[in-house]
Amino acid sequence: MNENIMILFLSNVRPVKNNLKKYPYKYTETNENHNYNFDIKGVQTNEAAVKTVIQLLHESQKKLSTVYMLCTKTVLDEIKGLEEKHKEFFERRIKEFCEDNKYSCPKFEKIDYDESSKGEKVFNEIINMANKIDEDYNSSDITVYADMTGGMRNSSMLMLSIMRLLQYKGIKIEKVLYSNWSPDTGETYMEIISNEDKNSVCKQNDDKQKYNTIDNITDIYKINNLIAGAEEFVKFGSAQTLTEYFQIFINNNPTSPLSLLIDAMNNFSENLKLCRYGYFKESIDKLKDCINNYRRNALNDINEKIFYLFLSTIKKEYDLLLKQDRTDLDIISWCIEKGYLQQALTLYVEKVPDFIYSNLFPSLDDKELKIVEKSCWSNTSLGFYLINKYILSKNNANYKPKKNKEKDFLEPDKKAELIINRLNNKIVKLKSDVIKYDSDYLKNILKNYYTIKDDRNNSNHASNEKNFKTSEHIKNDLIEYINLLNKNNKNYK
Repeated sequence: MNENIMILFLSNVRPVKNNLKKYPYKYTETNENHNYNFDIKGVQTNEAAVKTVIQLLHESQKKLSTVYMLCTKTVLDEIKGLEEKHKEFFERRIKEFCEDNKYSCPKFEKIDYDESSKGEKVFNEIINMANKIDEDYNSSDITVYADMTGGMRNSSMLMLSIMRLLQYKGIKIEKVLYSNWSPDTGETYMEIISNEDKNSVCKQNDDKQKYNTIDNITDIYKINNLIAGAEEFVKFGSAQTLTEYFQIFINNNPTSPLSLLIDAMNNFSENLKLCRYGYFKESIDKLKDCINNYRRNALNDINEKIFYLFLSTIKKEYDLLLKQDRTDLDIISWCIEKGYLQQALTLYVEKVPDFIYSNLFPSLDDKELKIVEKSCWSNTSLGFYLINKYILSKNNANYKPKKNKEKDFLEPDKKAELIINRLNNKIVKLKSDVIKYDSDYLKNILKNYYTIKDDRNNSNHASNEKNFKTSEHIKNDLIEYINLLNKNNKNYK
């Protein structure tokens, strides 16, 4: 069952000459399902916001279950000149409002807050409220409404921290409200509640009633989600949070530059996770096109203007992928940089053989090349087949793959040495008797390749082996080997 709760920082009541002033507020909101337009009166700004939420929920046939209040020592004391405490006064006003309108009245939960708290103590106060909510509802389906009006000068930052913490615990932040009180309206158009007779009311008359407002500032709060979404994509290549943030806009504007860009980001993210090279490469190109299209045609809508602020950071962090002369080595380097080691290992094993064949290998004899092409495995590149099967196994009794497995008995350095020997001894026929290539450099590159291939195979298979490399070790190896390959990069793509 969904529970609606509210969090706030309780303000103290400020009587003037022992009188309390009740101010008029107006709340207006239009959404896909409802148009809201109603008046609320309140002595405290907190009071107006809580009454607004109770009214909103009632019109949706729901109720506010609990109001969680951060309370300083001040609001737990009596109001100056009155025989009632600030907290008790607030609770009474809400209860009377609910009784008068036959609404369900919420419970009130107090969380003590020391106004002198600094540093670690402030964090404890934040944790206390989050823990209290978690304990009361035991991770059930909770929707949070927040009032950002009350409290001390730093209360807004405290409330933001609490909301972010709750949100990361999977709790939905439905609305963030602010009671926008103005002396130009409130002081002139108010009701005075006399302390001598709390039921007597003297209302000032005016031909044109003016109101303070209850402002829905949820969109401003949700900017935090947009920032988190942009950071998520920059750091981890995921567009999930961005999609959630812009979902309504995307549904209403499916062909807008922003919607197309978010779709391209999701497509990129999906193919990155699955590491399907062909689709992944296509998704990079589509992402680049959509970014350029967005830069040329966006800024017609406020959502597009907001997201544009983050575009330069995204382009900077994705520069290796989006640049004009991008290579497969750049893609691998980007995966390493972003912590996608499994993807980096897979791409290294699948694509580096093509780099080796195109840049470092001597040319094969035409007849030999035809034999290789004919015997090459389906859906396998020539480079991969050459250095993983053909040269190693041709007329070689020492190379014996294990039954039904591609792994063999030779260590990486022995495999590399075998490749070089077979090239130098012309067991694999070349176009020229004079072999023009750096055999020592090629041998080192091949050894590195077979090392990474073993690392990838080890990481892909469950095993109780205790001598596997750490992820940091593998990452450092990949960086070193990519740098070595880039020294002889002849615009390979």
